[in-house]
Amino acid sequence: MRPDGSAGIRNHLCVVPLGSFAGYVCRQLLGMVQGITLVSGLPDQFSPEGARSYLRTTLIGAVTNPNIGGVIVLAGNLSDNSVVDSLAHSVSLTGRPVRVFRLQDYGGIGQASATALQAVVEMKRDMSTARRELVPVNKLCVAFDFSGSMAVEEGKLLPVFDRCSDRFVEEGGRTLYFGEMEESLLKLLARRATGSGVTDILMAGRGRDNVFARDELNNEDQWGSAPIEGTVVLPQALPEKPGVYVAVSEAFAPEKVVSAGIHLIVSTPGGQPLVDSFVPVLRVATDTWNLRDIIDLDLSGFLRGKLSSENAAILLVSEILATCSGKLTAGEVFLQAMGAG
Repeated sequence: MRPDGSAGIRNHLCVVPLGSFAGYVCRQLLGMVQGITLVSGLPDQFSPEGARSYLRTTLIGAVTNPNIGGVIVLAGNLSDNSVVDSLAHSVSLTGRPVRVFRLQDYGGIGQASATALQAVVEMKRDMSTARRELVPVNKLCVAFDFSGSMAVEEGKLLPVFDRCSDRFVEEGGRTLYFGEMEESLLKLLARRATGSGVTDILMAGRGRDNVFARDELNNEDQWGSAPIEGTVVLPQALPEKPGVYVAVSEAFAPEKVVSAGIHLIVSTPGGQPLVDSFVPVLRVATDTWNLRDIIDLDLSGFLRGKLSSENAAILLVSEILATCSGKLTAGEVFLQAMGAG
C-alpha cells in the first residue's frame, strides 16, 4: 500500500535524468546498483515550453505510477528549475520518497555521482522493508493491447481479453483498451458505449484492415459485455469510476500508457513492442508463435476449440492476479538477468 491510498504491484526505485550531463550520473548509478528503473527525462533540445508540456503530459504520470516506490531526480543544466520542482512536488504528494540532485550544487559530475549513489543505496534499503499486503481487486488498473496490427492468429485472442476485462470490472476495477484498433472492432465496442459523445469517437474507424469483419470471431457471443464508460486521451489518468475505458491518442507509446496509472499491461507478441520496466507486460500467445521464451501464457487451446472464451479468460485472470501478487513475467526475468529490472 502507498501512503496516498493507492497500491503498487511492484516496488521500483526510479531515476530521472533532466537536462545536460545528468545522463552521465545516471549511467554511473545504473552501473553500480541493480534494480534501478530509468525514466527518460527531457531531451536537451526541448524549449522551456516544450519541457513543461512534456512534464504535464507524460513525465509526472510516469514517476507517480503506483509501482514506483521512490524517485531520484538528477538535474543538469536545465534553465527552467520549475520543471524539476514540479516533478519533485508531484511525487511528494503521493507520500513516497523523492530526492533531487542538482549537478551545479556539487561542483561536478564526480561529486554529484558519489552523493547520489549514497542516496540511492539508502532509499533502496528503506524500500526493501515494504511488505506485500492483501488488497481488493478494485485497486487494480489493467491495460489490454487491442492493436489491430497484430497477426491474425494472435488477434483472435482479443475476445478473451474482453471477457477477462469483464471479470475485473465486476470486482469494481478499471481496465484500459489501447492500440491502433480496427474499424470493425471499434464499432463492436461502440455498441456498449455509455455517455455523450463516446459512441461517435468509437465509431470513427482508423483505416486499419478489417480482420474481424471477415472472421468467425466477429460473433458477439465470444466477447464480453461490460459497458465502455468513456475514452481517455493518453497519458490522462483513468477516471475513478469502475469500468472499461478506451484510449484515444495520436501515438500509443508505452510511456503514455504507463503514465495513465496502469499497474500491468496484457499484450501479445505481435502487438506493441513493449518492454517490462516498472509496469510488467504479460504476453499471451497461441502455439503459432515460435519465440516461446518470451510468452507468459499459452492460450492455443482457445483457437483449437478446446477452451471457450470464458474459460480462457479465467486462465488469463488467474495469471494476471499471480503477476500482480509477485510472479515475474518473462520480460522481467530477462531484465533482471541484464541487471536492469
